[in-house]
Amino acid sequence: MELFKSAGLYEENWITNEKGFNLAAVLLFGRDDAVLRKENLDRYDDRLRVETNLIDSYSLLMEFVAKHTLDRFFLVDDKNISVRNWLLNRAA
Repeated sequence: MELFKSAGLYEENWITNEKGFNLAAVLLFGRDDAVLRKENLDRYDDRLRVETNLIDSYSLLMEFVAKHTLDRFFLVDDKNISVRNWLLNRAA
């Protein structure tokens, strides 16, 4: 665990005070596929197999999330924002 902490892969969220692995750790040590389970939880509805470098993996995973996330109308300070894009940018 000390190795993860010293590498900056395990951190504390200063807003929520939760501790956990960050996106870099997930990209480095996570599984090679992203799975969407919506209809039947025993089977997947869509799957993305990612077998490439970290930079390309990030782009592919963000496209997969965008494909399966609704982009509804949302106002912030009288401006329409894309919640999906906001979430994806927060993950980066």
